Amino acid sequence: MATPNTNSKIWQALRERILTLPLPADMPILWPARLKELPKEWCLEITHLVNRPGRVFIGSDAPHQRLGILQIGLLTEINSKYDDQLSRLTELAGNIADHFPTDLRMSYGGVSVRVTEAPEVATSFKDEKRSRIVTPVSVRWQAWA
Repeated sequence: MATPNTNSKIWQALRERILTLPLPADMPILWPARLKELPKEWCLEITHLVNRPGRVFIGSDAPHQRLGILQIGLLTEINSKYDDQLSRLTELAGNIADHFPTDLRMSYGGVSVRVTEAPEVATSFKDEKRSRIVTPVSVRWQAWA
């Protein structure tokens, strides 16, 4: 395999942290670029949104500011067997957010990625097409590389 580039090092640093989430044993993770059938009850759906690099310094070899959002979507079926579904979703989404505290540094291959602010737990919404309730957790990150 080729030597990882800056973008893949950033992704690997984030991915390694995702793998340490304290999740229920039966919760599958749907990774980007992998087609997979939705599990019956619940799962996490990972989306990695990368912004354009910012050239802050003059030097040709100087690091660029790299920003992005790691979005972790908590997906559950619409017709849940739980009466308190929203409470359960909010609690689990909050636990996911707590796993990425402000200023947390994650490293891979010499590239350090830092969480820039408290993760945002958005309001749950219905995804009618997939028959799911989605609760997004957005983790904003920054790297200089």
